[in-house]
Amino acid sequence: KTLAGKAVALLDISKPGGSVFLDRLERLLLERHAVARVLRQVKPTYTKAAPGPLLDKLRGVDAVIKDWRIEVRAQRAVCTTRSGWRIGAFLRSPPAEIQARADTAIDEIVARLTSCS
Repeated sequence: KTLAGKAVALLDISKPGGSVFLDRLERLLLERHAVARVLRQVKPTYTKAAPGPLLDKLRGVDAVIKDWRIEVRAQRAVCTTRSGWRIGAFLRSPPAEIQARADTAIDEIVARLTSCS
């Protein structure tokens, strides 16, 4: 199974450093895994649930990556899994370290995305 041709949403939960991590994930998904489209959305704050209109924008994608949760939508069913990485674990790290963590995490993320679909 691959992600080729799939639409993946990256939900930035508004924690410092999260956008650096997701920027790198987006690049890796597009360049290495032939994802057709990456939809980026940002929660107003990580302390509250995402508002309904934001969640509506996530409909129609094949998968949603949010912090350490990965949601795969296949045939109207949703598979939610948690990965071993957390954005919050390295928020105050320098950008180069955050990008390196994304490089390390991408294989696990793709494995989880493809195993659920």
